[in-house]
Amino acid sequence: MPYTFSATGRFSTDDQRAEIGFTVAAPSAVTLHTWSFGGGINGAGIGVPNGGFAPVVSLFETFGSLDLIGLAEAGVATCRGNTDTLTSFCWDVSLTVNLVAGSYLAVLTQDDNLPFGPSFADGFIRDGQGDFTGPAFLGGPGQFILLTRDQRTGDWALDIDLPGSSVPAPGTLGLIALGLILLHRRCMLAALG
Repeated sequence: MPYTFSATGRFSTDDQRAEIGFTVAAPSAVTLHTWSFGGGINGAGIGVPNGGFAPVVSLFETFGSLDLIGLAEAGVATCRGNTDTLTSFCWDVSLTVNLVAGSYLAVLTQDDNLPFGPSFADGFIRDGQGDFTGPAFLGGPGQFILLTRDQRTGDWALDIDLPGSSVPAPGTLGLIALGLILLHRRCMLAALG
């Protein structure tokens, strides 16, 4: 029987990432969607308030070279959630991908912090820029600022709709460590280069 894995949290800087691993046991469609921009009731039945940052969801396969296989950006992807009462925008994102059996990594970031290359090891465009939205949209310090100049929070909520034979991967921290090791190695090779 299909089920939804729900995760929530709070970023303290613009460049943070939420990384959630999961395994799909048989070919099936998996949907990832956010709730924190416009609010709503997540898959766990918990009310999520509106007011969070504009999200990006990136999906990587982890059984090969950690390649990017799906991306949904606020304002570009189809909004499955609610319209935000503060901005009148529907910027929560939804991504549905047909997956083969294997392990995957969902990465949630703030709008404009996109994957840098085709692999998770390539990092993200805004890595190391913990306050990129303030200078970009206000011309001064600030975090969680929209292009409309509206202040948001670092709160996020992500649901992953999985087929019944799938589970969140207990090794998510291992995948994160692997990604950091690969990223560090790439930086070291570039510095020697």
